[in-house]
Amino acid sequence: MQKTVLITNGRFFGTLDLIRNLSENGVRVIVAETTKFHLCAYSNANAKNFLIPSPRKCEAGFIQRLLEIMKEEQVDLFIPGWEDVLIVSKHLDQFPSNKVFTSDFALVNSLHNKWEFSKLLTRLGYSTPTTFIINSQKDLQNIPFSSFYLKYCYSRASNGTIFIKDKSKIPKIDFDESSPIIAQEPIFGNQYSTYSICHNGKVTAHATYPYNYLKCDPSKSRTGYCLSFEEVEHVGIYKFVEDFVDKTKFTGSIAFDIFEDDGVLKILECNPRLTAGVSLVSQQNNLASAYFNEVDRPLFPKKETQVQYAIASILYRTVPSIKNGSIKPFILTTFKAKDIVYHSKDLKPFFFQPILGIYLLYIQIRFKKPLISAFSHDLDYEGEY
Repeated sequence: MQKTVLITNGRFFGTLDLIRNLSENGVRVIVAETTKFHLCAYSNANAKNFLIPSPRKCEAGFIQRLLEIMKEEQVDLFIPGWEDVLIVSKHLDQFPSNKVFTSDFALVNSLHNKWEFSKLLTRLGYSTPTTFIINSQKDLQNIPFSSFYLKYCYSRASNGTIFIKDKSKIPKIDFDESSPIIAQEPIFGNQYSTYSICHNGKVTAHATYPYNYLKCDPSKSRTGYCLSFEEVEHVGIYKFVEDFVDKTKFTGSIAFDIFEDDGVLKILECNPRLTAGVSLVSQQNNLASAYFNEVDRPLFPKKETQVQYAIASILYRTVPSIKNGSIKPFILTTFKAKDIVYHSKDLKPFFFQPILGIYLLYIQIRFKKPLISAFSHDLDYEGEY
């Protein structure tokens, strides 16, 4: 009998790649979104579209509509596609048992909240940057570092991250009780990101990828939004992920940002949700088997698999790659890596990208937000509202 999977966040490139993979492997995929303008709306892999309330504007309506869809469409598995996973996990007891791909709110929040995640890593014995919670401007003067990073506990892709070079020149910070601020020591080394699919402490699929041609500028941020991905084999990183997932008995999608310096791993951040890394795992694998926990061993991409979001990468990474001297590897990646959006048998999403760009520009202007924030503004979780 054909299985049905419900996914949110149809605007995301990774979601498009995921629904294509599931559809090609016999799964009926339906997509629920807060907007009519999203990539998956035009994909052949999407059997049905649903317009739902934003979880930020109407949490109760968001949950109620998802429950109705799951019942009406006889959904076998619901995969939250972004930070709406935190809202869903808060109401997990209202959903059918074992049909929502996430863990309980306490665990998911402790992974997404940067302060709680830092404390969790320390309790479990992993190495992580020294971190302090900041409640006032005065607290900043007590930080025992000459330079450090400031981040909101609820944030993503370095949005709002500030690098403080000199404590005597700290700018005035706006404090928000719903999303406290942390101060974190600078760390250095090679940066990696991961993506894993997990069931009750067991990893069923995994990918590890470095920041290819993007050299981090510490005056801005130590991270950013990666737009091209290349699978690398890193035994130490996989062992960490496997161990962490086992200790927390995590279920769902999970991703980590990790630094390695002289063979020592320092765990920076965690995203307990779908990330772009899914596009590496999907290239040679049947992801339905991983999401439904039907594999005997974890699925991995082939080594040196390369994928990219070509148009976004060209638009937003060409100038930075020229400025930081990495234009040559950038060009090589652009010509070598497979574009995730383009698919010869599913062309509409590729040609829809200019329209999506215009819509994003409208959102930026209307809500006065930078690009990445505008892209996911109504699905981002930033504490209690």
